[in-house]
Amino acid sequence: MANPRFSAKPALRSYCAKSARIVRLAVSTEACPDVVSHVLDTLARQAVIPWGIDFRRTSRGLSLVVEVENFPGVDELATRIEILAMVRKVCVFESLTAIALDHG
Repeated sequence: MANPRFSAKPALRSYCAKSARIVRLAVSTEACPDVVSHVLDTLARQAVIPWGIDFRRTSRGLSLVVEVENFPGVDELATRIEILAMVRKVCVFESLTAIALDHG
């Protein structure tokens, strides 16, 4: 039986070029102190190490942009983040430029 909360979410509206090496997860959330740790925990549980993270507080809540390696399960990862409490929306985009510089 499907999780009712999972199935109640609209289909993920994303654009992700299959050939892109790095993709961005754009996460919009309510202003909540725990939401950032929950998003990062979800990444860690999937063994995903971000290339870059940009975090901003806005008048409507929080905005996170997380750059990750593109892999076949990236849309499923976005859905897992989207069903977290206090998360409004997650979109997946091809990353044209990196947030963080490669120092290594």
